[in-house]
Amino acid sequence: MKKALYTLLFFAAALAAVAASGPDNKAVVRIISFNAQGDTLAQGYGFFTSADGEVVGLYGTMKGASRAEIIDWKGKAHPVLLIKGADSSQDLVRMQCEAKKMSFLALSQTSAKQGDAISQLYYSTNKKSLPDTASVVSADAYASYAYYTVSTANESRFFGCPLLNAQGEALGVVQRNVGSKAETACAIDARFAADLKIGSTSALNADLRNINIARDIPADETDAFSYLYMLNRMGGDSLQYVGASRLFAERFPQNIKGYTETANFYAAHRDYAKAEDALNAALRLKTNEDEVHGVLSDLIYQKVLRDPEPAYKDWTLERALSECETAYALRPDTSYVLQKANCLFGLKRYKEAHDCFLTAAAHSKAPAELYYYAANALQRAEGDTLEVTNLLTKAVDCFERPYTPEAAEYIFARAQHYDLIGQYRKAVQDYKDYELAIGTRNLKARFYDIRQMAEQKARLYQPAIDDLRTAASISETTQEKGEYLTEIAFIYLRAGMYEEAIEEANVAKQTVPDSADVYKALGVAHGYLGHKADALTNLSRAQALGDKDVQKFIEQFSK
Repeated sequence: MKKALYTLLFFAAALAAVAASGPDNKAVVRIISFNAQGDTLAQGYGFFTSADGEVVGLYGTMKGASRAEIIDWKGKAHPVLLIKGADSSQDLVRMQCEAKKMSFLALSQTSAKQGDAISQLYYSTNKKSLPDTASVVSADAYASYAYYTVSTANESRFFGCPLLNAQGEALGVVQRNVGSKAETACAIDARFAADLKIGSTSALNADLRNINIARDIPADETDAFSYLYMLNRMGGDSLQYVGASRLFAERFPQNIKGYTETANFYAAHRDYAKAEDALNAALRLKTNEDEVHGVLSDLIYQKVLRDPEPAYKDWTLERALSECETAYALRPDTSYVLQKANCLFGLKRYKEAHDCFLTAAAHSKAPAELYYYAANALQRAEGDTLEVTNLLTKAVDCFERPYTPEAAEYIFARAQHYDLIGQYRKAVQDYKDYELAIGTRNLKARFYDIRQMAEQKARLYQPAIDDLRTAASISETTQEKGEYLTEIAFIYLRAGMYEEAIEEANVAKQTVPDSADVYKALGVAHGYLGHKADALTNLSRAQALGDKDVQKFIEQFSK
């Protein structure tokens, strides 16, 4: 009995010693968050982890916030400047406020064990207030961290506040115990808060995106640019990008890519003056100047093509061409040759564009697209038809059979070219290869209609009929289906197969009963079979439905 009493007295003394020797509550803060309208969103607690204003608190206090303030023990408000990390699953957030020379707590690098004596801090404006004594009820492994149940009361005034170890370090962050009728609180390992950081992929982090306050950027330069790049491509709140761009320029002022990415951002938002300012700032660094001129050329080119009105200063295709030529003179890179080709094409200097595309293709590991562009430019320049065909064939030959979807665009382009120059059977073969490359499930009725027209011109009537039936079966509208079925009747009509034409026209009539073409096909077929009464009845119906060309057939079969 005496031994048990001695142990109890020793434990109580240990708790008292921790409380007496540990820091006071001056590091603990109150956190107030506000929505976009300025209304109070939530209130909670946290604590300084650096003298210059870094704070750890609960994520729930900051979720949805557009502004926040940190209230120190003196009652002074410090605006939150940056969010430095957030995790809703752990209900933790790190942030930076505008403060200096604050009382703060170092984060412990070790975990506690069951039975350890600890101190519980809380928010107080009384400078003489001291921590409460507490203990670790249980310590469970949680990934590489720990999760505690502590003797602290499960009350909101402690949530977000720190627990201290014997060395006065923040051991954990108190959280609500959601267990049924729980009387004591929980705490998450403070080391988790230390690891909350902005990384290269944090632009995708939904927890960060749910806080509408400026975010920090990664400490590493490469990671910081990756974050900036992804933040721009993700869209969303433009103020987040502006803030990140400013931080990047402050911390990595010699990094050209930061300026060019910012120029891309402002150009995408049609703020061409700020885009130009960013590039001029980059040029003043006198490094990688070719890259800056290349980006400027591309931005001008994109503006002229996609947003021509109103014009901005001298941002014309001629200026875009001049900038890419300057870039190439500084560093002869193939990308600038391609940019020059694009500018020349936009200026309708097609033969020169053709030459540049071919030059770029000669240095490309994947030249199919460039051969295609060269063919297109040469065709517009009314160049040699055979050379256009050869260029399209070079594009297709960049791929091996069986063709994959990557080759489909170039196969289809060559098919259309063959169709245009009257090589219909070659066109049909390319259309077949295109079908295999894309897959029938990915094709619509229009493709089969295009192919059947080439098949008819190649006198491949049965394949044309088969394609029209396929087109009819996958048509999106009744009218479209009826037109394809009617065309089958006309094929039979042109082939002199009048009975088959009548049969197909009657099938089409069930789908489009008010089609002038259906009655025209029926009338002409009956007429050639000598069925004058049926011919004139159907032709008159076609005329009544608006077909003025049937008059000559009415006169022919009336004799």
